Amino acid sequence: AEGFAPGGGLYVLSTASPDGQLKELVASPKGQIMDLDVSYDGKEIIFSWRKEAGLGYHIYRINSDGTGLAQLTDGECHDYNVAWLPDGGVAFISTRAAIVPLCWTTPAGALYRMDRDGQSMQRLSANYVNDFTPSVLPDGRIVYSRWEYVDKPAIPIQSVWTIHPDGTNLNVFFGNGVLSPASFLEARGIPGSTAVMCTVSAHNGPIRGGITVIDRNGGLDAQGSLLNLTPEVNLGSAYRGDGNHVRGPYESPYPLDPEHFLVSKKGSICVGS
Repeated sequence: AEGFAPGGGLYVLSTASPDGQLKELVASPKGQIMDLDVSYDGKEIIFSWRKEAGLGYHIYRINSDGTGLAQLTDGECHDYNVAWLPDGGVAFISTRAAIVPLCWTTPAGALYRMDRDGQSMQRLSANYVNDFTPSVLPDGRIVYSRWEYVDKPAIPIQSVWTIHPDGTNLNVFFGNGVLSPASFLEARGIPGSTAVMCTVSAHNGPIRGGITVIDRNGGLDAQGSLLNLTPEVNLGSAYRGDGNHVRGPYESPYPLDPEHFLVSKKGSICVGS
C-alpha cells in the first residue's frame, strides 16, 4: 500500500478528450477519494472518501450535477470499493467485520451490501481475510476478489469470485489455483461477453500492474484463459512461481464494449483496444 496522500477531488470531464472541461463535484484538499461508481441511469455517483487524516474512509452519494451530497456510512472503520447493485443498493468492502490478515496487524475488509440510503447493512462474505474491489456483471452477479490463505502458498492466491447480491451462490470465477500473477483485482464484466477484464499485480502492494482479459472457458486456472493486454508487463506462468514480480503502471480498467476500454496509466486516462 502507498499510504494516505491528501489532495484532489471528484471531477467530471466533458467531453472525454484531452481538451475537455473539468467540472469539480467534490473538493478534497485534506482528504482522499479512493474509488467511485456511477448509477445505471447516470444520475448519481457513489464514492469512498477519507475527509482528512485520522478519519476512516466512508461512502458518500452525490448527484452527477454536483448537488445532493450525502454521507451513507460512518463509524470507526473503513468503507470503500463501492459498486451500485441492480436493485438500487450498494455493494462495498468494509473493515467493520473485525477481521485481520493472518500475517500482519492491520484491519481487513469483507464484502457487504446496504440500501442506497445506508440502511439495512448486511455482510455477504464469510471470508476471514481480505475481500477486494466488487463490481456487477451483466447478469447481475457481484464479481470480486478474495484472498485465499489456508492450504495455499504464502504469497498467492488472490483470485476472482462471484456471489449473488443476496449473499447466495458463492463460486470461484477464476484463478484459485493460479500461482502467477499473485493477484487478480478490479475485475469488471465486458459488455456483450462472458469474459472479465481486471488488473493483475504482485502481492501486498498497490493495485497497479498489468491488464488482462479472463475468458474462463479456457479453464478455471489455465494460462490459456488469460489474454495480456499489456504485454510489456511480465505476468509469469500460471503454474509456477509466486507472481510477486508482477509490476506495471496500469490500474482501474473499465470496459466500454467488447473492443474498447478505459485505463489509468501513471495518472493519465487512456483508451485501449
